[in-house]
Amino acid sequence: MNHFNLKSLIFYGVAISSVLVLFKTVTVYGENNLKAPPAINGRYRLTLSENLPNWEKSDTLKLNIQQSGIYLNASVLRANPNADTDEKHSLAGIFRNQQLNLSGKVGKSILCNIPHPQFVIFLTPKMIL
Repeated sequence: MNHFNLKSLIFYGVAISSVLVLFKTVTVYGENNLKAPPAINGRYRLTLSENLPNWEKSDTLKLNIQQSGIYLNASVLRANPNADTDEKHSLAGIFRNQQLNLSGKVGKSILCNIPHPQFVIFLTPKMIL
């Protein structure tokens, strides 16, 4: 049986050429039209839109975000440079359509400027970047 007859060579040549042309077309389209959204990893200043009742307002807060694709982990920290920066990420969320949705627990001591946490509150910020 001869695998190198003219019909087989033409068939394989057309098949390989078609795959290469398709690959090149998809590559050019992707490079020109598909752009990844900017990463939002890092620390951002966080300002509460409302004062919390009966609490001394905390100094400026920082929102520390780590991103993996559309999934986010975050924590709220005091802006004080002496504050503990190794706090675990207590907020989780998704970044979709330029909207950041986070939910989780934030200690009262961070939000209210008191030395020791006595209970935990829920924080659900919704921001558009």
